[in-house]
Amino acid sequence: MLVGTWTGEGVYAADYPGVGKKGEKFATTFTCRWTAGRAAIACEGKDTHATWTSLYFWNPATKQIRVSGVDSGGNYDEGTVVVNGKTMTYATAGHFADGQKVEYQRSSSYEQNGSIEAFTGKTILKGIASPFDGSFKKVPK
Repeated sequence: MLVGTWTGEGVYAADYPGVGKKGEKFATTFTCRWTAGRAAIACEGKDTHATWTSLYFWNPATKQIRVSGVDSGGNYDEGTVVVNGKTMTYATAGHFADGQKVEYQRSSSYEQNGSIEAFTGKTILKGIASPFDGSFKKVPK
């Protein structure tokens, strides 16, 4: 589902140190590809304000898909992804570059034969959940 190049727009759900402010719009393009040996999927993206990298991989000890990401502002998160049919559910946590703990809960569904990723979720800072939603469109080969 992830492999390919995607584009989309969104609005920051919170202030992201070194990246953007809550309510600011951004446009993004990212590409996800299998790593050599197909042991992981690496994604690299660029949006209006930042660049970022994510890595998805199978953890054989916990029998879970893990994800870890960092952006050019120094903000990072890591956690799990559960795949159920055409839906991916994320639960991740990390820290912003200013030391604040951040958590994310997100659900993505893949529509129109996998060419659209529609997502909804929330960013949690200091116990306060800020909702977000949007979609990405897969760029045809």
